[in-house]
Amino acid sequence: MDYTKARQSRGWSGAVSTTQRRLTRWSKTEIVEMTGTDIAEHGNWIKDLDSKNDFMGADTFWLSESASRIGKTSDTKEDYTEVVGAFLLENGFIGKDNFTGVKQITKKAPYQVHTKFSPAACYLSLHLDEKFGTIVESEIELGNYPDDKAGVVDLITYKKDTNELFLIEFELYYSENTLLSAALKIQTHYQIINKEKLVNDFYSKEDSPISSKNPQIKKLLILLTGSNAYKEYQENRPNISKIIKYFQIEVLLSSLEIIGELWLWT
Repeated sequence: MDYTKARQSRGWSGAVSTTQRRLTRWSKTEIVEMTGTDIAEHGNWIKDLDSKNDFMGADTFWLSESASRIGKTSDTKEDYTEVVGAFLLENGFIGKDNFTGVKQITKKAPYQVHTKFSPAACYLSLHLDEKFGTIVESEIELGNYPDDKAGVVDLITYKKDTNELFLIEFELYYSENTLLSAALKIQTHYQIINKEKLVNDFYSKEDSPISSKNPQIKKLLILLTGSNAYKEYQENRPNISKIIKYFQIEVLLSSLEIIGELWLWT
C-alpha cells in the first residue's frame, strides 16, 4: 500500500495544521500502517519491520505526523498517540532510558554560547531554584550548524546539593504538541548531546555553577497550563506513561503562563 497516496487522498500531505489533525479521522489499522511509514521516512529508521536489528536513526521522529496526531481512531476510539505508543513499545523501539536509533553528536564548538540568559530563563530561575538549582545555560544548540539538524535544549540547570544537572524542555501554554512528541523530543535531545563534553565545557569555566565533573544528568519536562501536553498528561494514557517511565523523564505541571510571553522576546 502507498501510504503517502493514502494520506493525500484523506487530506493529509506535507505540513499539516492543528485543524487538519483534529478533523481528519483514521482507523487504528491506518494509524499503525502510517506509523511504520513515518518511521521509515524520519531518519530511515528501519528497512524491514520484521527485523529489529535494522534500526538506522530516529532523531526527527518526534516531529513526525505519527507523533503529532491529535484525536481518536474512527473505529476503536483510542487516542492516536496511544496507538502509536503501543506500536513503539511492542516493536522494541523504546527501552530503558533509550530511544532506539538516536545517535550521539559531538558538537565541535562549546555548548556554552550565551553571555546572558533569556528573559524566560531568568524569570523561571526565581520560581524553580529550590527544586532544580541555578541556571547553567539556555537555548543550547546540540549539533554542528548547518550540518546537523539536532535541535535545541531549552534550559540546563544545576543543583549543587544533590549534584544533579537538569536538561529541561518546555511545552508553553500555546503549544499543540502531543505528550508523546514532547517525551520523544527530550529523550532524543538527551541521547544526541555529548554529556561528557557538555559537563566539561561548563565545568572548565572560572565562574561555573557546576562543581563536579560527574553530575547525575536528569531530564525534566515542564508542561505549562494551556498546552496540549499538559491536558494529555492528566488523562488516562497508559502507553505514553510507560514511555515516560522507560525514559526516566521527570514531569512538572506549571501555571507560570508568563514564561510563554517572555520566551517570545528571545
